[in-house]
Amino acid sequence: MRYGVTPELATQARLGMDLSGAGKLDKQTPPATTPLRAANGEFEFEALQRTIQLRTPQARGFFGFLMKRRVGDDNVAIELLGKSRGFTGVLLTALDNRPLVSSRRILISASSAVTGNQPGSMPPRPKELIRYKSDAKWWTLEQDAGMNSKPSGPRDVEGPVWMERNEARISLRTQAKRISVYPLDGSGKHMTALDGNRASLNNGMATIHIQAEIAQASPWYEVVADE
Repeated sequence: MRYGVTPELATQARLGMDLSGAGKLDKQTPPATTPLRAANGEFEFEALQRTIQLRTPQARGFFGFLMKRRVGDDNVAIELLGKSRGFTGVLLTALDNRPLVSSRRILISASSAVTGNQPGSMPPRPKELIRYKSDAKWWTLEQDAGMNSKPSGPRDVEGPVWMERNEARISLRTQAKRISVYPLDGSGKHMTALDGNRASLNNGMATIHIQAEIAQASPWYEVVADE
């Protein structure tokens, strides 16, 4: 801050030190209402919306409070559905190093909030977030049994680990003639493919509905395309 360097500038350019003293800072911090974008367009941060987007030929990512709005563009977009809290992270990566539009194998990684098991719960359930007793603006972890005198529960957890399910609709422009979308198990193997109501292709636009049903919910999906 002393020399006009703000954290926001790191989203737009590489920062360094000129020990000769001859360097000049020619970038200005944009207003908070303006999205922060890297010069090559591959990174974008919207402070007011609290979202980050990644854009490269082989990958697209959406992270943060996407809420119930459509985020993205005509090539790749995502929209959260269902009863989620609106916070998630979804990354599409071409496994064959092709541009996404012509890729034959795309990995969809869809992660959300993760917590441990609440000790002693039966049936097992995830540890919840609760309001902080002395300040309702803050959240913390619920206490374990017998810890009512403490402000929050411990950060170390016991299994199983739980991840919030975020139902989402992904739109992806593709040159493929046919697609199949497979949820992946913990070892990366294909499970039963999504049916035509969950994975469809129309006029070069694939529509993929992930984490819609518990039986096929997974943090990972593979899109296999036929040219």
